[in-house]
Amino acid sequence: MAILKGRIRKSGEIERIEESSAGWSDIENLDKLMRFPWSGVVQDPKSKKLHFLTDRLGFSLFFIYEKDGEIAWSRNLQELVLLPGLSLTIDKEAVEAFLELGFLPGDMTWFEEISVLPAASRWVYDPADKNWQKNRYWTWEEMPVNEIEFEDAVDVLADKFRDMMAACLERVGAGQAGVSLSGGLDSRLLLELVRQDRPTVAYTFGIPTSRDVQIARQVTQRAGVPHTVLEINAQNWRNNREEAVWRSGGLSGYMHLHHAVNEPENARLADFNLNGFFGGNFFQGLYKVKNNRVNLVEAARILGKFAGRFSPNDTFYGNRQSDAYWIDQRRKQTYSAVLAWNKSLPQFVPLADYELLSFLYSLDAAFRRNNRLVTACLLQRFPFLFEDIPWQRTGLPLGKERLTRLFLKYRVPQIKKRLGLAKDYLYTDYPAWMRREENRNYVSKLIDKRTSPLIKEYAPYLKAYHFEPLLTNKRDGEEKLSRAMTLSIWFRRLEKEGVL
Repeated sequence: MAILKGRIRKSGEIERIEESSAGWSDIENLDKLMRFPWSGVVQDPKSKKLHFLTDRLGFSLFFIYEKDGEIAWSRNLQELVLLPGLSLTIDKEAVEAFLELGFLPGDMTWFEEISVLPAASRWVYDPADKNWQKNRYWTWEEMPVNEIEFEDAVDVLADKFRDMMAACLERVGAGQAGVSLSGGLDSRLLLELVRQDRPTVAYTFGIPTSRDVQIARQVTQRAGVPHTVLEINAQNWRNNREEAVWRSGGLSGYMHLHHAVNEPENARLADFNLNGFFGGNFFQGLYKVKNNRVNLVEAARILGKFAGRFSPNDTFYGNRQSDAYWIDQRRKQTYSAVLAWNKSLPQFVPLADYELLSFLYSLDAAFRRNNRLVTACLLQRFPFLFEDIPWQRTGLPLGKERLTRLFLKYRVPQIKKRLGLAKDYLYTDYPAWMRREENRNYVSKLIDKRTSPLIKEYAPYLKAYHFEPLLTNKRDGEEKLSRAMTLSIWFRRLEKEGVL
């Protein structure tokens, strides 16, 4: 049995706190085990050595504590820190990084004694002599190189999508599928694939009149799938978010935990959720997509001074895909929100299928720029839900963005809405909601350093730098305030639980 949460005492005693069905025999078929995000500890029945494993891209987060001869681990940071007897120290640089970047890069966590196991890890610990062998079983340099023609790639990608869903559903087992459907492409693709094999429902979070909800209604009406709008509004938008921040390990920003607001109702709609996790990033790449590694100057543009701590020159990233570095830096921020939601409704992430991703990343990066490859695939192989239903990002059906008449009719109003000059474009209205008097009062108390020793010691400037600027500008500062709220909730919960 794989140990998902456990510890090794100074005496060498191993405590198995939470286990899964995976075992030593699964290690012999690591490719199958790691096709989708997975992490855990498996013990060799002969040598008694413990093998700490993560999937190739490190999406299934695995937190490990080491101090004074004691080791503890868990997939969930908040569960790890609640283990009795751990000695923890806040990492001041982590606080600075989160408030500046909105995420913790690389293997950084909130604590000096806890790190995230690297992607593609196979760390082996020998309890007998208390020694580690820390290795990676895979690097990005091992991604295949495919010189296939673009049109052939379109056909292969369609087959990969279908195989991806079949493999995911095989792991899920029985039950009614739910799809968290936005106005984007990735969740729509999941709906198109799953509805043909399983009873399926869809739900959309947000303002009922928003473009996401309107597009989702069009999609579900066309597909013949039941659809529920899980409304987020000025009165309920803060519901359940403090608990969701805690369940994410404080790693996912308050403003981005949209699922939390309607969790009880959402959990009644389906047996599991197909989450479009990271889909848009896979399809079109992160930042500037190119066929070689990120250099230090490029890394510093996003990570600032923290680029020096997490060098893009690590051999793990290879030299063929810029996404290799960025995925590794952003993986905690993105997957932690999935973990938070997983507590109320089991989450599955089909688009994180390694078979699919190894094909995408085997291609010339130019194929993915501006959604070129996936757009062609969706229009040619899945036209039913894509040919004439708009995409939220442009307000136009795929492939129609460059038609001047439609641009003037639709795109200009879209730009106005993005700038806050027109209502109901986005599925939330945080700029307005955050500035309501009841929220200002809530935040003022939440970030008050006088009532939190941790805030006072590590972030006494939250009010001056993250709250007061929001009050002086009509549509700026929401993201910074969200980070301050996340940090404050995390610190206060650590205090309440007696962790620090």
